[in-house]
Amino acid sequence: MAVDHPAMTIRHRLAENLIRIRRDRSLSQADLAHQSGLAETLIAQIERSDYDTDVDMLEQLADALGVDIYVLLAPYAPE
Repeated sequence: MAVDHPAMTIRHRLAENLIRIRRDRSLSQADLAHQSGLAETLIAQIERSDYDTDVDMLEQLADALGVDIYVLLAPYAPE
C-alpha cells in the first residue's frame, strides 16, 4: 500500500486552502501576487502544488489574505 509523503500532503492542503481563500475574497492570482509581493507565476505554481513554499512566502500570502499562517496549512473544516 502506498503512503502519501507528509510534505506532499501539506503542499496539497496549502494549495487547496490558498485557492479557496483567494476565491472567497474574489481575488485573481494577479491580485494576490500584487498584494503579497510574490510573482503571479509563483502563485500559480503554489496552487498546483508544484513549489516548495518557505515560511517567508507563507507569511506574505497569509498577510495578503488577512489570515494566520496556520489557516493556510490547516485541514479544511466547513462551518
